[in-house]
Amino acid sequence: MTLFQDSGNIPEAIQSYRTALKLKPDFPDAYCNLAHCLQIVCDWTDYEARMKKLVSIVAEQLDKNRLPSVHPHHSMLYPLSHEFRKAIAARHANLCLEKVCIYVFSFSIINTNSMILMYLYCLWSRENLGSPLCNNFLPLLKQSVT
Repeated sequence: MTLFQDSGNIPEAIQSYRTALKLKPDFPDAYCNLAHCLQIVCDWTDYEARMKKLVSIVAEQLDKNRLPSVHPHHSMLYPLSHEFRKAIAARHANLCLEKVCIYVFSFSIINTNSMILMYLYCLWSRENLGSPLCNNFLPLLKQSVT
């Protein structure tokens, strides 16, 4: 994603992705982000061909054990199989686990798997750090460690 897309300036993002693809036609991230932006603005021009290429890109990335250019939360927008969606989510989850160092302690209040999932949720969803789940969970984590 680009700054334009993240800031909601979708027309500018579309133009940036098209420029990137002119410079480098085989740029899967740019293609998948362009496809996403075009759906946001309801541009259905060449939709079938675009989706066919997007599915082909994802299939190749999964086949080569690469991180898919489609994000898990966007995968529902595309005509991907359930197996592809699960594989996309698994690859992105593995990336998250590689990037975040988690220390597992012995928890007596909640089982370890639940604790890890809540911890990942709080870390991954920065906008949810003030949510009741994270506000209640973090003191539990501190209490269980001490």
